[in-house]
Amino acid sequence: MITLNAFASFLGTTPESVQDLFNLFDKDIDGKILFSEFVAAITILNRSMDDEHLIELLFETLDYDKDGYLTVIEIKQLAR
Repeated sequence: MITLNAFASFLGTTPESVQDLFNLFDKDIDGKILFSEFVAAITILNRSMDDEHLIELLFETLDYDKDGYLTVIEIKQLAR
């Protein structure tokens, strides 16, 4: 489960700037993204992007410090 604040922090921005994107994931509008909602949104995104673009987007999202590398710490953040 991901809250709006955690989602914004994960993307390195403010909650206000990602509210619309968050709402696309949060289908039941309870203020949290459940795993099933996340999978559904990623599936929709995957249909509208080629695989390389989706992988690049996911990599950039996981690369918190934007240095072009995924560190062990950044990968562990994903598991939280």
